[in-house]
Amino acid sequence: MGSAAAGADVGFAAAAKLLAGARDAVLLGHVSPDADALGSALALGLALRRRGCAVAVSVGAPDEMPESLRHLDSANLYVQASRLIDRAPAKLIIALDTGSIDRLGPLAALATATAKAGGTVLVVDHHLSNTRFGTHNLVDPAADATASIVAGLLDELGEPIDEPIARCLYAGLATDTSHFVRATGDTHRLAARLVD
Repeated sequence: MGSAAAGADVGFAAAAKLLAGARDAVLLGHVSPDADALGSALALGLALRRRGCAVAVSVGAPDEMPESLRHLDSANLYVQASRLIDRAPAKLIIALDTGSIDRLGPLAALATATAKAGGTVLVVDHHLSNTRFGTHNLVDPAADATASIVAGLLDELGEPIDEPIARCLYAGLATDTSHFVRATGDTHRLAARLVD
């Protein structure tokens, strides 16, 4: 993203402040998404929509949501990438579980245009190798999954985790911990909270 690649690292409070008044947001996961990328995007998208924000969730490829993940999109938030590629820059893009801008595939151009137009690109990720390509970056390599970070962000926003959001977050946790084989105690506690 050119000079925008040196964006600020932010904590939960600052990231929540960016989201609190959002009216239009595009949430993106990495190409060939897993349940952490898409589940995290859908969970945050559901919460933002509940706050009155217009939401679109997408991934750069494939254009269709993978069949194995369709059950997570209970509110039909998913939009095909081909419908977003020519969109004007957004005010807010949130890239989830995406370690570098190239992992957005053809939607990387939208993120770049948004940053260049003065919009916000918030990266929410748990990968140690994250390149901090957003204008703002909430990156926690100690987290087992991006879903864990999203849960913390929802708590910071004061947003309740209802059943559809919990289902999305749980799928992300399960995927990125090999079904809890590699999960920390914090992740097990979050999983218990999500099923209660």
